[in-house]
Amino acid sequence: MWFLPAALIIFTLIVAIPLSKYIAWIMEGRYRPWAFLGWIEKRLDTGPMNWKQYTAALLIFNTVLFVWGIRRVIASAGDAAKRLTLWDAVPNHHL
Repeated sequence: MWFLPAALIIFTLIVAIPLSKYIAWIMEGRYRPWAFLGWIEKRLDTGPMNWKQYTAALLIFNTVLFVWGIRRVIASAGDAAKRLTLWDAVPNHHL
């Protein structure tokens, strides 16, 4: 019962230090991508953004991801989602 929570905490503690060192290495500017990754980064880089552009991009991305996720959940539920009503979710409604 406690295996999964303990495993997640242990995994997080083990991975935290190497990942933080890697992020610090990138933020200090010592990161140099491989040639093909550098080519992709140059194509994706549109330059600096102001806060309005960043906010718009963030909201659009999260909205698209949310809609896609909800559609996946509904599609995976199949006919059960169509038959489910709020009354079915109430426990002991037969009393």
